[in-house]
Amino acid sequence: MNTSRLLRLVNILTEIDDHVFDMNTWFEFDLDNGPSGCACGWGALDPILNGQGFKLLVEFYSTDGSVPVKSILVNNLAELLELGNTAESDWECELIFEKATGMDAVAQFFEVSFDIAHWLFGIRAGDELPKEVRARINKLLTA
Repeated sequence: MNTSRLLRLVNILTEIDDHVFDMNTWFEFDLDNGPSGCACGWGALDPILNGQGFKLLVEFYSTDGSVPVKSILVNNLAELLELGNTAESDWECELIFEKATGMDAVAQFFEVSFDIAHWLFGIRAGDELPKEVRARINKLLTA
């Protein structure tokens, strides 16, 4: 388990407002509501965690939404917002670390099992707040 990375994420989550937090997506941008992301999505935009290889990959899709036509690695929120404001097609974000994607990337980056990564960061029924994710991370770190 990479304690320093998990502690960094706990610190990041203390700065994230509830209204921009959504554990149902890595990250998304809505022209009406602005950006929102999960714990790991916000973590991937942090300069320290991003500098350690935890990244968001933005994939743009064809007009019918069936084929990815362009992929861009995003390093920070400003880059993501710029893409969101100028995008001419649908796009989705994926977490990556080294060659892993999604929850596998999360598990590898934080050096925990897939099951622990899912327990910490997986989708849950209903809305969740950053403080609830922080509590799970802290529970793991003090176990």
